[in-house]
Amino acid sequence: GSAGGSGVRGQTGYLFDVWVGVPSSESVGAEERVVVRTIATEKPDYVLIDSVEGLERVVRALADAPRFSVDVETDSVSPHRAGLLGISLCSQEKKAYYVVYPREEERRAVWRRLLNPLFSSDKEKIGQNLKYDLVVLRRHGFCVRGPYFDTMVAHALVSPEGKHNLDALAIHYLGYEPIPIEQLLGPDKQRNMRELTPEQIKDYAAEDADVTFRLRKPLILELQKLGMETLFYDLEMPLLEVLVDLELTGIYVDAERLRALDEALSREAQRLEKEIFRLLGVAINLSSAKQVGEALFVHLKLPYPGRKTATGQYSTSESVLQKIADKHPVIPLLLQYREIQKLRSTYVKGLLSRRHPVTGRLHPTYHQVRTATGRLSTSDPNLQNIPVRGEWGRAIRSVFTAGDDAFEMLSLDYSQIELRLIAHFSGDERLIEAFEADRDIHTETAVRLFGVGSGEVTPEMRRRAKAVNFGIFYGISAHGLAEQLKISRSEAREIIQRYFATFPKVQAYIEELLREAREKGYVETLLGRRRYLPELHSMNPAVRGHAERAAINTPIQGSAADLIKLAMIRIHRFLRERGAQTRMVLQIHDELLFELHREEADLIPALKRIMEEVYPLRVPLKVTVGRGSTWSEAH
Repeated sequence: GSAGGSGVRGQTGYLFDVWVGVPSSESVGAEERVVVRTIATEKPDYVLIDSVEGLERVVRALADAPRFSVDVETDSVSPHRAGLLGISLCSQEKKAYYVVYPREEERRAVWRRLLNPLFSSDKEKIGQNLKYDLVVLRRHGFCVRGPYFDTMVAHALVSPEGKHNLDALAIHYLGYEPIPIEQLLGPDKQRNMRELTPEQIKDYAAEDADVTFRLRKPLILELQKLGMETLFYDLEMPLLEVLVDLELTGIYVDAERLRALDEALSREAQRLEKEIFRLLGVAINLSSAKQVGEALFVHLKLPYPGRKTATGQYSTSESVLQKIADKHPVIPLLLQYREIQKLRSTYVKGLLSRRHPVTGRLHPTYHQVRTATGRLSTSDPNLQNIPVRGEWGRAIRSVFTAGDDAFEMLSLDYSQIELRLIAHFSGDERLIEAFEADRDIHTETAVRLFGVGSGEVTPEMRRRAKAVNFGIFYGISAHGLAEQLKISRSEAREIIQRYFATFPKVQAYIEELLREAREKGYVETLLGRRRYLPELHSMNPAVRGHAERAAINTPIQGSAADLIKLAMIRIHRFLRERGAQTRMVLQIHDELLFELHREEADLIPALKRIMEEVYPLRVPLKVTVGRGSTWSEAH
């Protein structure tokens, strides 16, 4: 319920008369339409609390309840910079309290003393986007412990493609329209919550806690109906605690190294610019697509491989330039120049601007519900897209350090987890045997695809085999493989056919998976996370093809996400029980990054074992360990 923070309010444009309790995908007759309820029709009992006596009364009122909802009001969307204005609490429908958080530290200490026993009790804490509230409360000295029930995460499991914000859930499940945030902050949210009086905030804030409390019931029924309680209670809710710690710990960034990197990138950009101008024979604005297009396709008369844009311009997108990369030496330089500029703006300047002024660390926000496969993503900043390969990728990773001489960086990375999951799901004996014997799977595939001995596999053969191995679980087509490997379509088709002949059970698995997905309308991961794919029945071949690729990819990528989440929970618990100083600082794809205390190197085998034994598969999971003073050295 903050100003656009917890609860993510005010993002839907629903009308006042809506259909209630019916999934949005179903069409409903007008006779089922009902007028939505609001605070004016419900007349709930919302109480403003701003005294010690009042707060003691609230704590007593909640003492006997098995669960309560909590929602914070803040003055910022960023939980890591937000000031706390108040806390809403609710343990019975239509009765909630808005507790004003005092400005004076002596009174704040009293508030914490009174609320902490409640927050750290074993009562269930219900919240909408609860991680936001937990980070804010922890930062302000409150101690909150599980069990938790996050309505946003619950809804993302039962309806992954839907909208998960509070307004949408309230309309859908309760037929209730919450007070729009614009009513408090103006149509463009030009005011800040801090400018309002507690009296002005009270109804909006208390209503958030009330609505969230009411949403638990219908959502729990849906989780039960779909058999997702285990996934919710044993994976996603314990993960909340881990993500709160990850966000609060953050990851240290060396500002000096970043500035030095910026200078190096700037010099490289200038060098490339000079060389590009020399090859073009003309100086142009390289950030103008129009000028670049005319220089390439009019001035140099290079063959144009696409359609012109709606405004009649030549496109100079990366995909267009890649197609003509071998037609003139200026094209690879242009691509390099763009990459350098993107690295500067996205990473160097982006990381510097988001570095916390006090901690010197980045505190990214982790999202549990943003991807259809269940993978975690990060924003503010997005660290999942940091380039891995190449000298600049390594240079960017080298700015991440432990920030303290007592620690070093430790990387634990699942090796080829997706391919191991394909072996597990398909039960293909050749794949299983290769992983059990710990042979290089790409060399092994090349041996089978090209009919040579393992000693005769060239780097090019291995590269092709690797492209097929990874392409299979993205549902790669002959066209896609041909483009990637720069070979003819017929050659690519032959390679794919040879792959399926070599690993016949992989093909049988994919065919059965698609048959079941068309029948059920969804696919599932190892731990039962679903992704609904109605487009599998589309009459449009492109739409249907996209859905088929998603159906093949989701169980693999989603299961990899499930497993690393399980590993994070177990490692987090293990480090806490040990009272270790070593701490997890980043999760990125299949890798976990730690600040390892130099005197705790003996923990490494146990951490590796937890990851490798996280779930019994038909093939062993393998984790690569790396250590160093920077992320680049450890990876």
